[in-house]
Amino acid sequence: MRAVYRLYKAEGALRTAVTPGGHSDTEAIRLPVYSFFLKEFLGIDTPVVSEGPVDEPGTAHAGLFSRRAPTR
Repeated sequence: MRAVYRLYKAEGALRTAVTPGGHSDTEAIRLPVYSFFLKEFLGIDTPVVSEGPVDEPGTAHAGLFSRRAPTR
């Protein structure tokens, strides 16, 4: 993995998170991922230390996601 990041001159962006429990979707593994996304996509370098409530999307843009993709 390090070689791929080096190829794109992004070795500083490579991070790992090791948590107990194997490959499962737990808060312990999600928090480092959230921190990574904040830093790499938004430039916000702050650790995420807890999950908050999730806002449900409003209905204003619901039509954007309800139509099927056109078929040929």
